[in-house]
Amino acid sequence: MRRFFVALFCTVALAFAEPRATHVAISSRTGVTADKLTIQQSQSQPQPVFPVSAVVLSTVAGTVRVEHSGTAPTTTAATPSPTISGGSASSILAYTNSNVGAGTVASVTYTLQAGVPLTLDMSTMAFSGSGATKNITVVVALGSSGDVQTALYWKEGQ
Repeated sequence: MRRFFVALFCTVALAFAEPRATHVAISSRTGVTADKLTIQQSQSQPQPVFPVSAVVLSTVAGTVRVEHSGTAPTTTAATPSPTISGGSASSILAYTNSNVGAGTVASVTYTLQAGVPLTLDMSTMAFSGSGATKNITVVVALGSSGDVQTALYWKEGQ
């Protein structure tokens, strides 16, 4: 658990290298074999979105990959938060245990070791404009039932 927070701290420090406001969505689940954390473009307030990174920590080994452009999720809504107190609210929607449809695989499949935080650099990705498939998902598959925490960081706006 301590390693997860150290990895989160390092990721937040990197996120502040650019002037845009940085936001985070976190999924924390227990006794599961899979999880998906999705950020979805708002249809009413579309903004350019620039993913920064994702951090995944699990009590059991598994795999992680990134997908984009899946069918829009409808459950389970999460609350994005600014990474600094008093930061601007996000217009992006977030979903934990997401029911997002299969998307285009945008990364290799990473090996997730039990108890070791995995940090993914997502800084080369972006999406903008409106559309039901404007999303990015971190897909976690565990080898057996365990606990998993995933944090997804992004910047939005011009």
